[in-house]
Amino acid sequence: AAVRPDPRSPLWGFIDKTGIMTIKPAFVSRHPPCFSEGLAAVFVASAESEKAGFIDRAGNLVIAASFDSASSFSDGLAAVRKAEKWGFVNKKGELVIQPRFDDFQAPGFVPGLACVRQGGKWMFVDKEGAQLAGASFELACSFKEGVAAVRSDGLWGFIDTTGRETIPCRYADVGSFSEGLAPAQIVNEELYGYID
Repeated sequence: AAVRPDPRSPLWGFIDKTGIMTIKPAFVSRHPPCFSEGLAAVFVASAESEKAGFIDRAGNLVIAASFDSASSFSDGLAAVRKAEKWGFVNKKGELVIQPRFDDFQAPGFVPGLACVRQGGKWMFVDKEGAQLAGASFELACSFKEGVAAVRSDGLWGFIDTTGRETIPCRYADVGSFSEGLAPAQIVNEELYGYID
């Protein structure tokens, strides 16, 4: 777990389950860094700036701190920002999708698709950066239980991992699916119900 033993210091380190410091405080972060798929995104401060990279569980910087920001790994890739654009790196630190997106939805790739924003529209891309079925939306959420909530013409619905609309965009608002159900609000109604 990430810890900041000195509240006056911006430096974070890591402890094990017994509370023993396993990685000495050396990393700057606005939020506690966490490990995902064996690596943690951390910021390394220099006299000029703070740059993001990735450490392993031993505290070794295994992907150089060369990014403006970085997210946790998901499905083998992590979102990284350079020059105000987001792209994705693999665990070797190779940019497999060059930074070209304005934003992305956490956690990144789920399963094999990431929700990204480019030119004011949200879309889904695969691990090579190819757009899913040419579909783009006003808003979109990451996939959960095989579907993703999307908004088109002010209304929400769901698509599957092929880009096919499984539930038409006809709801004023929706939530993500959980155990086969998702909350949904019918247009001009205050109450929510559940859809399957």
